[in-house]
Amino acid sequence: MKVFFPFLAAGLLVAKAVAGEAGELTDAEKQGRALVATLMAENSTETYSRTGVMKVRDRERRWTEIPFRLQIVVTPTNRAAAFEITDPVTANSLTNAFKDAQMATPIAGSDFWVGDLAMEFLGWPGQRVLKSEMRRGRSCKVLESVNPEPGRGRYRRVVTWIDNDTGGIVQAEAYDEANKLLKKFEPKDVKKVRGRWEVKEMRLRNVQTGTQTVMEFDLPGE
Repeated sequence: MKVFFPFLAAGLLVAKAVAGEAGELTDAEKQGRALVATLMAENSTETYSRTGVMKVRDRERRWTEIPFRLQIVVTPTNRAAAFEITDPVTANSLTNAFKDAQMATPIAGSDFWVGDLAMEFLGWPGQRVLKSEMRRGRSCKVLESVNPEPGRGRYRRVVTWIDNDTGGIVQAEAYDEANKLLKKFEPKDVKKVRGRWEVKEMRLRNVQTGTQTVMEFDLPGE
């Protein structure tokens, strides 16, 4: 089975052309770029729209629920994506367009940055497969994505475990500019929708602050 992962489709909007001749790359780098290309190709063909709730736990372990809508529109010549939230205080709707927003901007006080939703790290030129190993009971390839401009407030690198059978992300770890673990990302539930497997729930933990954000999608038929 193959799992459709909506943020990979959104990530196409920020992915950059990878520079360098193939002959200049190591085998690990060639494998990394090929793996990223496959992931994006498998998640790039369909228009997608889902609503849901983003549940945010702060440092005092208080929870806030924020309704959202994720929309990805695919045409023969273009792709566009937007993430709309309803502010829990003002009840106003705010929309972030992935191609325009600052990638390190937190969304509505959550642990998700715009760059997390857009899978910005898959557009970085530094991609390599480190190894294969089991993670959460699944056989995975371990992909390391290295930021060419890891300034303050940005990730230095992201390590992602990608399921060999489904092509889905089993887990991802993001490291800060000092190369210390900052966030852990885990899809927690997958359901079949109209013949296609989709992610139902995703969790993101900030291990440095102790905060957490859970995104729950409203899937058809529920």
